Amino acid sequence: MKANQADFPVRILCRVLRVSASGNYDWRERAPSARALADAGLMQRISQIHRASDATYGAPQRWLGDGRLTVSLGATVSRPGNDSLSDVLRRADMALLAAKRGGRDRVVVDEPVG
Repeated sequence: MKANQADFPVRILCRVLRVSASGNYDWRERAPSARALADAGLMQRISQIHRASDATYGAPQRWLGDGRLTVSLGATVSRPGNDSLSDVLRRADMALLAAKRGGRDRVVVDEPVG
């Protein structure tokens, strides 16, 4: 809702999504759940490990004979409060597989619906 409230009144967004306006405001003010806090802590730990490894992930990179490196990337968008870390990682993995199927030097960004 927050992303669209500049374009549409909150009451209209609530009606379309079939939620009460008061429920929306209560949800926005609520403290993060235990699951959201655990996911945030895990994401922070993954980021620390990634930085400590000079931003490498997985197997060592291999250079092609002509010195070029090819890359396929998959990414997604996290919806705070709606996604668990496993949801985000699953969508990112699916985007990566789609990028790899598309050939070398591809980027696929999965944007969640809902």
